[in-house]
Amino acid sequence: GRLAAEHLIERGFRHFAFFSFFPHYALDGRIAGFRETAEPRSQTFEVFCNEGCRSFAEHFTWAAPILMDLPKPLGVMCFNDIVAVTFISVCENIGLKVPEQVAVVGCDNELSTCDLAPVPVSSVDVDFDRYGFEAAQLLARLMDGGPAPAEPVRIPPKELVVRQSSNILAVDHLGVA
Repeated sequence: GRLAAEHLIERGFRHFAFFSFFPHYALDGRIAGFRETAEPRSQTFEVFCNEGCRSFAEHFTWAAPILMDLPKPLGVMCFNDIVAVTFISVCENIGLKVPEQVAVVGCDNELSTCDLAPVPVSSVDVDFDRYGFEAAQLLARLMDGGPAPAEPVRIPPKELVVRQSSNILAVDHLGVA
């Protein structure tokens, strides 16, 4: 969340929102990182989580009126890349330009999702390779009789990969954007 917020702040955004369409164990952490970094620098900051959406039609019905009412230019972090692609589709269907009016950052950096989206999605690379390496090391220690960690093992994200969905400077005039 911090990486996404820092990126959008560097691009000049002052209006922020976080969107998710389903529950996940990492949701609270991503929201917290985004909030603690973006909110102090924002004019508006909102979190929208509708965990009951099951189809694009439901996502659209829920998100479209919210999006229309939010100030622009708007910097958005979506829970993951799938949500980001869906969110971009909602924007396009209601006539909002990505990234000119709404810049979108996803999370997980799933290359097939990010690169093949109609608007390639900027995304936080959470370093899945390191997840696997750390998990294998932990499993080896446990199998050798070592103790389980007292706290969950947290892996810091690798980087934010910038693509078209957020590659813009935030300005109030759409033509200039």
